[in-house]
Amino acid sequence: MLRGKRLIPFAFLFGLMIYGPGSSGCSCDDGASPKVTNDPCGGTCALGKQCNATTGMCDSITANNGSNNATNNGSNNATNNGSNNATNNGSNNATNNPTNNGNGTCAADGDCAAEEYCGADSMCATGCRVGGCDAGELCDTATHACFAACVADANEPNEDAATQTVLTFTAGTPLASDGLTLCADDIDRFAFDVLEGQELAILIEGLSTSDGNLKATLFDGDGAEVMADADTRDIELRATALLAGTWAVQIEHGNRAGDVTYDLTLLVQDGGGVTCTADLYEPNDTSGTAESLDLEYGETKDLANLSLCEADVDQYSLMAAAGDTLTVSFDPVPADGLAVRVVNADTNTDVFNASVADTNAIELTLEAGEYIVVVEPAGTVGEEGLDYGMRFLLDAAALGCVDDALEDNDVCEQARNVAAPGVTERILCAEDSADWFAVFVPGGSDATINAVYANRTQGALTMVIYAGNCSNAEVIASPGTCGGRDCELSGTLSPAADTTYLVQIQSADITDFIQYDLAVDISGCAPDLCEPNNTRGDACTLQTNCRTRANICPNDLDFYCFNVGAAETFSIAVHHFRIQSGDVDLTLVNSSGTAVDTSWTTADCEDVSNASATGDTMYCLKVEAADFGGSNDEYRIVFGATCAEPETQVLPICQ
Repeated sequence: MLRGKRLIPFAFLFGLMIYGPGSSGCSCDDGASPKVTNDPCGGTCALGKQCNATTGMCDSITANNGSNNATNNGSNNATNNGSNNATNNGSNNATNNPTNNGNGTCAADGDCAAEEYCGADSMCATGCRVGGCDAGELCDTATHACFAACVADANEPNEDAATQTVLTFTAGTPLASDGLTLCADDIDRFAFDVLEGQELAILIEGLSTSDGNLKATLFDGDGAEVMADADTRDIELRATALLAGTWAVQIEHGNRAGDVTYDLTLLVQDGGGVTCTADLYEPNDTSGTAESLDLEYGETKDLANLSLCEADVDQYSLMAAAGDTLTVSFDPVPADGLAVRVVNADTNTDVFNASVADTNAIELTLEAGEYIVVVEPAGTVGEEGLDYGMRFLLDAAALGCVDDALEDNDVCEQARNVAAPGVTERILCAEDSADWFAVFVPGGSDATINAVYANRTQGALTMVIYAGNCSNAEVIASPGTCGGRDCELSGTLSPAADTTYLVQIQSADITDFIQYDLAVDISGCAPDLCEPNNTRGDACTLQTNCRTRANICPNDLDFYCFNVGAAETFSIAVHHFRIQSGDVDLTLVNSSGTAVDTSWTTADCEDVSNASATGDTMYCLKVEAADFGGSNDEYRIVFGATCAEPETQVLPICQ
């Protein structure tokens, strides 16, 4: 699929031939503001339009009939009988909403179409209403966008002593319950039976700082509160010399009531003996079972009450970026010390290997990747085992923020076109106001846009999806805010007509930079960035210094045009990769539309040239499906190459 800027249409290139350099062949200005900065006419048309050099008018870039596209601020759509489209201005489309008599006015949601609501101005507008979202979703009545509802875990209802979940365990063995959910205004309560004199430890972890904090309260067998603690990260409750009975731990929201996912570990063991008992992080004897630390930059993580039994090894895993500094200290340290290794899991090499006999810290500068901290006894271990504790601190490398390849796209007018499957390793710097993208979704398709936080917490990430143009954009989806590695924001789109959506990524509290991926998934055959280019009049400019990546959909034609010197000879190779059954064929035509060369084979690479017909200065390449209507192939165009040359060794992919 084609990556990079919107390419110049053939009509514009043809206009240059007619009018010559510096002529006024494209002089349109539709009066709209703001303009598109990379428009072929130098910024004279609004976002979502391009200048037609032949007519001098601003035409939609998502339609081939010259009519204005309805996503552009309610402009007339010739296929919609001239009615205003409710996507952008709330007015009624008589074809789609017969219930409101064609005038868009309403007194209640029921007066509007199924995917509309009645606004404060008594006009129908596109968006969800209460009860109008899919199963598992709720409607945000402020933005009128559907969002994923909190899904209760299998223990619900367990809000009080009458409905509490009873946990069964084996003394001395940790009982882990992962992936529990605490929805807004919810309480989780778990009960367990203990014997006289036993000890217990409860660990609640798996939170990220953006989720809100939790409060945990421990109750004894008589229902009396024993202790309580609250934190945004990990909570640990410990009690010894227990009285026999049914004890309980109650988990609820602290000072913030957002939906939270967490992990709960319970360890009950006999007290007063000399037998070594496992700590809360067992089993973690191998790299595959290593306890994931999920460190946040600048935040210390303490692991207390750790134990090493005979023949025991404890392992802890963490992720680091290039140049990060890891500090590890131990307190207490057993009399004989500890044998400590820090292993680069990607290369299986030690970056630290020594005995630790005191509380002095280990400080390491790391390369990017996963690391395993391995802790073993340095001396003899008795049947009572060894007790120790650890503190971790990860500091980010002071590298500063480096703009990614799609900058500048800080404002809506600079939105960069993105096609499926999206773009990775985007960088949002502290000095950036936002990153903006434009995603074209064909009518009748289902699309999902995900922003995935890729590095440890440097601030919280927010995504908003709009329809319309920069001067009149309407919120379609507002998934909210998240922070912490691998957190994800997701928006689902199902337009009835071809629509270009604007995606805004921003953060209000970046400490340095946020790295994220923007994933785009479109059902069926996803259009590439050059669509629509089904005719020579809508052709994209073929870039000659990089490989153009695109794809051919069913019933699709792709045109690419370019200029060459009058005596220049060239060749073009097209490598295609069959996703489904299909094949692509090539036709090279000159400026008059006459075929100069063809390649209609079934090979995975086809090439054409102008060797037999030099002298023209403009050519167009037509790419089509050999079995027209049944193809869904990705292909790459390499200018100046033949199939005899390896595709991957010629030129870089166009950005």
